[in-house]
Amino acid sequence: MEAFINYLLRRFAPRVGWVLGLLIFAAATCPALVGSGARIPLPGELLFWGGLGAAMLGLRGGRAPRLARFLLAAPAACLLALALVASLGQALPPADLLWGDLGALAGAALGWLRGAAPPPTVELLSGRFLAASLPRLGRELLAAPGGGERGASLIVATLALAGTVAGAFCLGLGAGARRPTFAWSVPLLVATAAATILSGSNGAGLVIGAAVLLLLALATAHLARERAWELAGAGYSEELRWGTIGWGALGGMFVLGAALALPTAIPSPIARLFQPPAELPSGLAAIEQAVQSGASQPQPTVDVGLSQLPSVPLGVSLEQGPPETLALRVTAPPLPASAWPRYWRARVLSRYNGRSWAADARRGPFYPLAADGPAPAGAIVQEVEDMRPGRGLILAQPDVVGLDVPAVAERLPDGSLAALTGDPPGGRYRAISLPQELAAVSVVTPPSPPPDYSATLALPRALPQRVRELAQAIAGDSPTALERALALERYLRELPYTYTVLPLPEGVDAVDQFLFSMREGYCTYYASAMAVMARSLGIPARVATGYATGEYDQAAGVYLVREADAHAWPELLIDGRWLPFEPTPVRPLPARATDGPPELPTPVPIETADPAPQPLPAWAVAALVGGAMVAVALVGWAALAYRRRYRTVLERAILSLERLGARAGVPWPVGATLHEYAGLVEERVGESRPLRRLVAQIELVRYGGRRLSPDEERRLRSAVAELTDWLRRARR
Repeated sequence: MEAFINYLLRRFAPRVGWVLGLLIFAAATCPALVGSGARIPLPGELLFWGGLGAAMLGLRGGRAPRLARFLLAAPAACLLALALVASLGQALPPADLLWGDLGALAGAALGWLRGAAPPPTVELLSGRFLAASLPRLGRELLAAPGGGERGASLIVATLALAGTVAGAFCLGLGAGARRPTFAWSVPLLVATAAATILSGSNGAGLVIGAAVLLLLALATAHLARERAWELAGAGYSEELRWGTIGWGALGGMFVLGAALALPTAIPSPIARLFQPPAELPSGLAAIEQAVQSGASQPQPTVDVGLSQLPSVPLGVSLEQGPPETLALRVTAPPLPASAWPRYWRARVLSRYNGRSWAADARRGPFYPLAADGPAPAGAIVQEVEDMRPGRGLILAQPDVVGLDVPAVAERLPDGSLAALTGDPPGGRYRAISLPQELAAVSVVTPPSPPPDYSATLALPRALPQRVRELAQAIAGDSPTALERALALERYLRELPYTYTVLPLPEGVDAVDQFLFSMREGYCTYYASAMAVMARSLGIPARVATGYATGEYDQAAGVYLVREADAHAWPELLIDGRWLPFEPTPVRPLPARATDGPPELPTPVPIETADPAPQPLPAWAVAALVGGAMVAVALVGWAALAYRRRYRTVLERAILSLERLGARAGVPWPVGATLHEYAGLVEERVGESRPLRRLVAQIELVRYGGRRLSPDEERRLRSAVAELTDWLRRARR
């Protein structure tokens, strides 16, 4: 096992060694820390991988000849920067689209090789996605200076990504070429400082980055001088190490002190002198405001008249108990076969805010048909026994038209039933439902107003554009709303289902996170994704919650519905009917029919606001910077003190030997060792006991591996003085 670990360490070791490699990677990823406490959000994950990837490309290119270094590594770094900017602008297609296109191309190539003529045509969904997303990203970049806070975020993030990739690439080039990295690290330091200033960060990332770059510059400078001494034939690099660290640490004091003058979260009178007022476009003005003032205040929320029922957040299971717990006993004949799935529906939700669903419904009395009277043609009669501990919602097949207990109806703005609330005795009631596919198509005659479907077409303004572009790529040129809906359903059913979901990160859209990052989730994710993408295509959509039909006991004529059957599904308005769909892959999918396209109103956007990031307290950042300055000052003082002591007793002895030999007419040849040079001096001036004593004392100091005692220092000085007197007498 130890041999295998050693093999891995040797096999994957950076070209410059593990110590320098880790310092380079740490410095390249420091811009990702700038996003901590930034008033304008930065893509920390993209900055991390961008800096890491660019540093690796630079290290690989630094070992090549100069021309090949830029011809091979620089284009790869440019492509990396473009890919990161495209990912920032959410212009990259999901991975499954790429894999699907590769599979389609491979199948087409295989068919052509087998003699298919003419060559089969392949429709690339990822190409269709890029054809819509890349021009949109270009328009957003051009409009960013006047785009308010969103434009400011795009400007700062793009500059930070480009600067990080360029700076990390230059740092890797210099280190890979075994050059001192002080000058090569300037682009990365400038990029980190610019991101800190423009985003209004607290400066912690800049301070840490400056410290890491300083350590890297000191290490590479020492190694470069050591190689130069070795090439010159001198092995005296040890005395230079502490001088390099000492002077470099004291020089770093000025770098850390300059961090206090930057216009970050720490108040700085120096920074205010360089911030004259100016009339700027809204995006640039938002950057200036982030630099000069505190965090932007969240926008006020608007009361949209939500119902009294709670909202349904994504990422939370709908089960109200253990999966095997019995929730409903529904006495009814077998449900009639249909091209549409059957559910026991509890609620309909129409308002999506990026994290949860709610219903902007209005409460009113429910005027049902007589439950003991004749049922309409095709209606479903059911006797429901609600066995859940918290009863309050009436569950039945949609849509309920008859009920034998009092209830309160909640209706959406288009008049459709959103929920029925009541308190039936013992949780038992009789309901009559008319299947949704049998609902009469509403015909509006003037002067009656048309149904208000705006709530079922509304999308959050903060919804990433790539969600719309993905829906367009999936639906393609399908001529009808039903075909577009079925294409969305097929696509979502290819994604894996999971019973464990990680919590959603703050400030992200749940549907976007599900489609482009998680790629798996609960039924609420699938239903929400289909509803949101359908709305982006102009199809009114909503989400319903309730239970699947469960297990049917043929002998007793009873449906046994358990908590494991708790479910959410989308309902889309197709040809004037609200029809259920099933995008969740673990649920069975019935056959489908075809209907004509409906006339759709214009979508109405909803203004939403992301929570403002909380910056670190100014006292914490000031303490961090001050502590770093004190530590660096102590290191520099100790290094210089040790260097002065070391140089006094050893380096001066060696330099004295070289000067005394030169006076005797024996310069130190290149590549000669200490003993060889002493022999050359003795050949010129004769055998010298003081010379041999000085050489012995120098070797004792150099290879003793410990600090000199006062007695050893005295003997070394005595040997130098004795040799000086002896050479003076010999020359006479």
